[in-house]
Parts: sequence; C-alpha cells; structure tokens
Amino acid sequence: DEIAIRTGRTFILDPAVQGRVTIKSPPNGGICADEAWALFQAMLRVNDFVASPIGADKYRIVPLQEAARTAGVLAEDASGSDLVTQIVRLRYVDAREAAANLAQIVGNNGVVSPVRTSNAIILVDTADNVARLQRVLSELDRDTTVYRTIALQNASALDVARVVTDLAQEISEEQGAGQA
Repeated sequence: DEIAIRTGRTFILDPAVQGRVTIKSPPNGGICADEAWALFQAMLRVNDFVASPIGADKYRIVPLQEAARTAGVLAEDASGSDLVTQIVRLRYVDAREAAANLAQIVGNNGVVSPVRTSNAIILVDTADNVARLQRVLSELDRDTTVYRTIALQNASALDVARVVTDLAQEISEEQGAGQA
C-alpha cells in the first residue's frame, strides 16, 4: 500500500503473495518515488517475487518462477528491474544458433526462445538484461560477407564468373544433400 501511494502505481497481487516486509531507513530519510520503486523491486526479488508490467503504471506481483509467463511488453519507460518481453528479428544469424549462445548469459529466470518461422528471438528478462542481450545480438547479427576486387591478368571476367558460379552451385548442392 505504501509503495502504491509513494509511486502512483497500481498492483494486482497473485494469491501466492503473503506476509509483511519491514524496511528501515534513517530518520527523515525520505526517499523519492524512483528510489521507493527500486527499493520495492529489490525487496520483491529477495522474496522471490517480481512486479510484471501489465499496463501504464499497472503491475502484477507474481512468484519469480512464474514471471516469464506474465512478463509485459518492453515499454519506453521500463526501468532496470521491470520484467519485460521483447521480440528481436535477426537478419544474418540463425535464431536457433543465437538463442543457444544467449542461453548462457540470460538471467536465472529469464527466457530466450527462437522463432524459426520468422528468424526471431523472444527475450524475457529484466529490462536491463534484455537491453544487454539486444546489444549482444546486434554484435552477433552482422553480415560477415567479405568482398574483394581482384584484377584478372590471364583470364576473362566472364570465364572466371562462370567457374565461380559453378563452384558455388556445387557447394550449395553438397550442403543441401548433407542436411537431407
């Protein structure tokens, strides 16, 4: 109740949320709304709960182990400890490969799930960690194609292009047969 008053946020409590928490601060050590919100989120985490956004300044308080299923969409004003969901579309890297790499650095209760049909990844974690995971993904999802111009001295460009095209076709067919 005190945090709702101090922060102007609305909370819906999961039935599993029970008990009282005492927070002590110095006399006349009034804290602002942002500090109260950060303190509240830390207190929830210590007690294995999380505030999952469900709308503008509206949160559902749920057990941490259920958080991935209730995480709200990443909002512009999501703060560091808010649990959020983000979809990241990839251009160059396979979503399954990227998800396998990210699984090592996602938070304990976070989720990294590849979406094969659209080559995207669903991330569920704290806003801070989702931002970090997105930065990692942007580094992984780069075009690594290398282009070089080579001056030909003893062959025509058409002949070399034909040989390179044939070679690329052979490699493509071999890779296709290996996956079947």
